[in-house]
Amino acid sequence: MKIAFVSSVLGYPWGGPDRLWTETAQRMQERGDSVFLGISPLTADHDDVRRLQARGGRLFLRRENSVFRGRRHSLQRRAPVTRGKYLETHLSDFAPDLVVLTQGGTFDFTAEHHLLEWLESSMTPFVLVCHQGSDSPPPDAAGREGLVDVFSRAARTLFVSSANLAAAEHQLRLAIPRASVIQNPLAWTRAEPLPWPEKKPAGPAVLFAVGRMDLWQKGWDILLAAASKVACDQDFVIHLAGRGPDAALINEYAAHYGLASRLVVREFLPAEELEGFWRAGELFLLPSRSEGCASTMLEAMMCGRPLLTTRVGGVDDWLQDGVNAFLAVAASADSVAEALKRALDERRRWPEMGLAARAAFDSKRDPDPVGTFVGLLDGLAASLDRR
Repeated sequence: MKIAFVSSVLGYPWGGPDRLWTETAQRMQERGDSVFLGISPLTADHDDVRRLQARGGRLFLRRENSVFRGRRHSLQRRAPVTRGKYLETHLSDFAPDLVVLTQGGTFDFTAEHHLLEWLESSMTPFVLVCHQGSDSPPPDAAGREGLVDVFSRAARTLFVSSANLAAAEHQLRLAIPRASVIQNPLAWTRAEPLPWPEKKPAGPAVLFAVGRMDLWQKGWDILLAAASKVACDQDFVIHLAGRGPDAALINEYAAHYGLASRLVVREFLPAEELEGFWRAGELFLLPSRSEGCASTMLEAMMCGRPLLTTRVGGVDDWLQDGVNAFLAVAASADSVAEALKRALDERRRWPEMGLAARAAFDSKRDPDPVGTFVGLLDGLAASLDRR
């Protein structure tokens, strides 16, 4: 099979959504399939991408989306002198049997007019993979018509959480045809949960998170505002580790709320220190405004740690309030503060809740999400060949 993977995630370096398509592309290469990678230059520097390219994967660096920027620009995309610069030309040369469109946001590719036009004119089947969901206003009539057309044309539409599938159907007023939920692979696995930290019961509770330092999407400002509401009555520290643009801004918010002495931000965590960081943590934090299905949430469950989260993305697929997590009903300081107070008041239950999180992980986790995805693509290709 000849399969093309095209990503709409152009502004971020390597992340969770990239793991699915790279590992899938690797398996397909290993059995003799040809792969095309239309991706961001930021992602192309990753070792996994370099290995795919070294084994014959065709790489096209996407420096911009395939959007309409006026008639002159549209005609240039078809001109023999300049058309080699564009994604659609390279796709035509590769002639894929199937295209996998990996979306950051649910509706990213619906704005890529030239790419969609090429898919239609070339009669190339495509799969939409939707990773990130957010609560946004419904489109107007004209916008909805275009969105419905794209989702109806997709050979399959895949989401990483049932909540984001439901949100897309709500926004479109459409039961999306051929839609289902899949899981992403994790960066690392553990056969057993981590032991509970050995410490004196009187010590401060260790709240922790591993994730991108994106203040708005990850809700770090919400967390700090919420923590300030309970700080007078509770003893805790917050440890954050990850990469991203907003580490300094997060520290500014901590100072603003009088929490500077309770927050430790580490912008880089060497691999040899990662397990120690997880071992020391007691309550995992995910105060996001939007998510797909956060890999770090699943890693926390795998490690046997309870969580405090907002109800976004895949949270309701995996977690139960009061059983293995403390769920905030909304991504707001008041809601997170209420959940945080409940959590700290029930700190003695955290070890048993962590084990419940691990049990839920074991019962719901696909042992081979990449194999499941490859099987889905194979089945789709076979069904298309029979037409």
